[in-house]
Amino acid sequence: MELQQLNQRHLKCLLDHICLDSEL
Repeated sequence: MELQQLNQRHLKCLLDHICLDSEL
């Protein structure tokens, strides 16, 4: 359960960084 939640958070973080990089 916790592992899945961590993976989702990690994915969201990666996507956020990619979006930020795209804006820049």
